[in-house]
Amino acid sequence: MFYNVKVAHSNHPDGHRSNPKNESFQPIAVNPKHLYSHSTLSYRFSMKRNPFFKCFFLIAAVLLQTGCLNTTVVNLTPPKVPRNAAGSYRFEAGWETNQRSIKEDSIEGYVVLGGVHHPMKKVPIAADRWEALIPLDQVAEGHSYHFKFDFIYNSHPEPQANSLRTEPFSVKIVEPNAR
Repeated sequence: MFYNVKVAHSNHPDGHRSNPKNESFQPIAVNPKHLYSHSTLSYRFSMKRNPFFKCFFLIAAVLLQTGCLNTTVVNLTPPKVPRNAAGSYRFEAGWETNQRSIKEDSIEGYVVLGGVHHPMKKVPIAADRWEALIPLDQVAEGHSYHFKFDFIYNSHPEPQANSLRTEPFSVKIVEPNAR
């Protein structure tokens, strides 16, 4: 197998390169077995020589131990709700997680509306669905809110408390005939 290699020609008696403009490409024969031999590759990519591999293997080990944990709160409340005479409106959210360390009985959901935490109840017939009936001001048309979930997860040496907050949402009260 032939490879083109840059070779510098020298006119100097000691072999030093005297004129860099004399460089040219010349084909030389190389045995491909020696390019990728075990000793060459292990030296080039050894963890002692390259700190990148130390970091890579450390991060990979941490990710393999923890897994890809994901907890999501899905807003199920429509952005527009028809005005009703009672003045109570249903706010709904879905809780989705693959984190097995969360204690299911410790989850508490809230709708935060105007700085007030309104507790949510778990819907018994649907898995991981939460709802709350909240009285809203009939005069104001738009209301800004977000969901907050408090929970406890198993940790070492003892369980830890955590919470998850969503981005703000808005709900608009519209007349029943308007769409």
